[in-house]
Amino acid sequence: VPYESLKPSMIVIMDTNDDPGYYGNLLPSSEWRIHYDIYRKFAEARAIVHAHSTYSTALSCCNEITEIPAFHYMVAVAGGKSISKAKYATFGSQELSDNVYEAMINPRRKACLMANHGLVAYGPNLDKALWLTNEVECLSKQFIQILSSGLDPQILSGNEMDTILAKFKSYGKQPVKGHNSNEKGASAVSTPILKCRDFPRLVDVEADIDEEVSTSEQAKKPGKSRRRRSNRKKRKIVT
Repeated sequence: VPYESLKPSMIVIMDTNDDPGYYGNLLPSSEWRIHYDIYRKFAEARAIVHAHSTYSTALSCCNEITEIPAFHYMVAVAGGKSISKAKYATFGSQELSDNVYEAMINPRRKACLMANHGLVAYGPNLDKALWLTNEVECLSKQFIQILSSGLDPQILSGNEMDTILAKFKSYGKQPVKGHNSNEKGASAVSTPILKCRDFPRLVDVEADIDEEVSTSEQAKKPGKSRRRRSNRKKRKIVT
């Protein structure tokens, strides 16, 4: 079904129990086994994106490329020191799903390339799964461009990637747990902790310079001595 023609009523609902079935007027994706197995085997997986994006697919088709190494620290967004590549198997087969699981579990990953096929990624919600898919695609493009230059990429050390992985445990916007740095959600490495504080209160202050109407102007309007405001300025004061 073309994406632009897709309607909510066309989405196929599937069971995730031991006897899977589906509900709807259309057949589920040919790769339903991959989705089914990831949901059942990774408790943190609440959304999955499978794509044949250009650069990830190109890398997956290179026999010499068995993974995306740590040429950039953002490789850690997939959950490890590299991004694995699942072995090839016919699309829609249980063997392919098993290969994907093996690439994601040994060592643990949230995304992987699929040999001669594409990529798959999961997350706690659809937005994060889609974000991770895009990150892997961007990294694939960057890695291909490095290889195309003929230069050797500088690979980050295992120790450095351990540090990155620790920092990524609190990467991005985190829920406020309180001002106590020892609470859950604190930084995963021993660095000074930035405490969440109240926003400063911004107060609008109008600085008005009042000028007396000149004597000549008062003469034009007898009996009406008045003041006028000019040079109105506005500034913010932090309190």
